[in-house]
Amino acid sequence: MIELLLCSAIALYLGTRGDLRELALRLGTGHRVMLGGLLALMFAGHLAGSGKQSFPFVPWDMYADRAQGDPVFHRFALVRASGREDPMSAYGPRRNVPTQIHQRLQALATDDAAAGDDAARAALDETLRAVAHAHADDVTDDPPVAIEIWRATIPLHDPANPTDVRVEHVRRVELG
Repeated sequence: MIELLLCSAIALYLGTRGDLRELALRLGTGHRVMLGGLLALMFAGHLAGSGKQSFPFVPWDMYADRAQGDPVFHRFALVRASGREDPMSAYGPRRNVPTQIHQRLQALATDDAAAGDDAARAALDETLRAVAHAHADDVTDDPPVAIEIWRATIPLHDPANPTDVRVEHVRRVELG
């Protein structure tokens, strides 16, 4: 209710301004109807969802609700024959994997962890091997031999340790 009163007060203030009234009168009839209709639709859409949605955009309550579960992020590292590990990342200064491929790897790793079935694991392994073979020519005297998969969990719902990130080794995918 308070939101309706505030919006009405703003509309009343703007309606009493002479310069805005002059500007509106200089617009053609079609433009005035279109502007008035747009403002009315935005106002009605904003109030329709108890103020949680601004028409025609997004529901704002998505920012007010807590996430279900803790966020999980997977990290992939290319292991070379020498033992050196090269992070496979789509972000930051050492970006070496296209963003779309990295997002696919994240989705496949999440599916693999959730489902635990052979099909999800095979799809992840196949994609990882393809990415590794794309990097095989980067260092010809130190070829990739495996990929390490790590899972980082951010415990949002643990009040004792709200900022501790738990990192665990998931598994190693051999390439040879």
